[in-house]
Amino acid sequence: RLRKDGFTISSTTNCTTAFTDDVIAGLERVYALRTTYAIDSVNMSLGSGQYSNYCDTEQSTYKMTIDNLRSAGIATIIASGNDGFTTSISSPSCVSTSFSIGSTNDGEVFPIDFVSDFSNAALMLNLLAPGELIISAVPGGFYDNKQGTSMAAPMIAGAWAVMKQKYPTDTISQTYTRIKYSGVQVLDS
Repeated sequence: RLRKDGFTISSTTNCTTAFTDDVIAGLERVYALRTTYAIDSVNMSLGSGQYSNYCDTEQSTYKMTIDNLRSAGIATIIASGNDGFTTSISSPSCVSTSFSIGSTNDGEVFPIDFVSDFSNAALMLNLLAPGELIISAVPGGFYDNKQGTSMAAPMIAGAWAVMKQKYPTDTISQTYTRIKYSGVQVLDS
């Protein structure tokens, strides 16, 4: 593949990649459309790195863009990562004004409401949502069981939109509090 700046990238893994400037451009597009559409939350199912503290300085471009969305009443919901870290999460979920999301199982095979062993967690992790055995659309018009914090984050982004529909005057902090304390409490040992 050829990047915008002319550099060639290659990947030995079968995964989708994104450049930070492209992700930022997408977030800026959401901000630009805020008055055209009623946008309550943004889902970001991506990440890399390992951060045991907030990464606002290291990820200042993400921080500025996420803050801009937040000032417009749009919450940025981000998957925490799937490395099994127990004291750190990936970037950009480590930005202090985003909402980092970890994964729990859905109870179909394993006991319900346990943190997934692959889910990154840290003291700054905001919320957990089902991220194992999630029926997901796959290329070719089919469905398959998928797992990851990228399955959990859209659950929260969708719940966020439903909460905003029910409580349209709530601030981001109020919506977060409603979601955090109205859901099932999960102990992450």
